[in-house]
Amino acid sequence: MNWYTANVLLILLFSAQHSIGTTPWAKGFIARLAGNRPYAWNAVYNVGTLACMGLTWALWQKSHIVLWDVQAPWSYALMGVEALAVVTFFYLFRFTQPFGEWIGYSQLVRAARGLPDPKGQGYKIKTFGIKRYVRFPHHTMLIVIFWALPYMTADIMLFSITATIYTWLGSLHQDLRGKSYFGEQWVAYTRTSRMLFPAIEHVAEDIQNWSARRRQRSLDRSSTVPAMEQARGDT
Repeated sequence: MNWYTANVLLILLFSAQHSIGTTPWAKGFIARLAGNRPYAWNAVYNVGTLACMGLTWALWQKSHIVLWDVQAPWSYALMGVEALAVVTFFYLFRFTQPFGEWIGYSQLVRAARGLPDPKGQGYKIKTFGIKRYVRFPHHTMLIVIFWALPYMTADIMLFSITATIYTWLGSLHQDLRGKSYFGEQWVAYTRTSRMLFPAIEHVAEDIQNWSARRRQRSLDRSSTVPAMEQARGDT
């Protein structure tokens, strides 16, 4: 089996696990296996994802076809972008759901302590921080990680292309789910944000508004000082 066919099969396996595992049927099946414990789904799903990633890593076949090999100092710059994207990926959890919730750890801890699952209270649209401009910032960082590579071969290019397409399709799917769950509230959110990359006009508008507020505060302080000095002179 050539490298292309073997790697495509690995990509399809991961895509199938990652997609089927999020369906209502899969969630219900995992809950039944866990003794009617729906909170077990996140943990089981992520363990399966890690297993598929490990299998892909172990069986991935190299093409040995070099497409580019960036040399220093630009290679250091790209490695810096990669490192920053990884750090930012984890930092972004402060704007979305907690990391423990994402991997399923928090749900298991709450269940062990006999505490209720707060997800029963429903999801909320979060529009602070980077979420003000980008609806799925984690996916944005993944795309940066896929492409900010100083060394690229044909097999890595295959992975980067398919992973980017899958990430975009996953973002689109989540966007449609958000619309079906929140309705007009989500539609209004999409008017002021973008799915993966922020709109320049939205960022520029906020910068202009921030700059105007800062100038106004400076003017207010400037007008307050003479007034205070005048008041002291009158007394």
